[in-house]
Amino acid sequence: RMSSREGLLAAAVTVLRRGEPLTLDAVAREGGLSKPGVVHHFGTKDGLVAAVVEHVLSAWETELESLLTGSDPSAYLRAYVDHAFTAQFDPSDLAMLLDARTRETFYELWQQRLAPWLGETVGNQYRPAGEIAARLLADGYWINTAAGIETMNDSEKQRVHQLALDLLARGGQA
Repeated sequence: RMSSREGLLAAAVTVLRRGEPLTLDAVAREGGLSKPGVVHHFGTKDGLVAAVVEHVLSAWETELESLLTGSDPSAYLRAYVDHAFTAQFDPSDLAMLLDARTRETFYELWQQRLAPWLGETVGNQYRPAGEIAARLLADGYWINTAAGIETMNDSEKQRVHQLALDLLARGGQA
């Protein structure tokens, strides 16, 4: 029986990992509470979804910070690429895409929180083509993994990860 907000967020992630729709009822069942008990913590389904997106983002930021090896923008992007190719992803990592009605709001939150890691721009300048290509390789890999789409074996994954790192190292010389 989970009566804490953090416990219920863990229950929500478990529901998502199983590939089930995120509903107040599903979280209540997983957490061993009544639906009103979940509503007490999140108010509405939108409140639950917002809390889950924040929870997933916080976990990502913690993992990204553990991979950070410098303070320049390229170090942040490298941490993101390494995270994309080494972390374990599941459907809960796609939480921002849960509900078409709120997708734009949660996508904006995702973009805002991950902006330092994604490396889209430095100042007002777009990143060099090699860095953008590395980021797009990383994006594609983690999204496929979270969606359960197997695209390559471990050996190929290591080669593609290394290709992304090589693109980062070359920057604009892609």
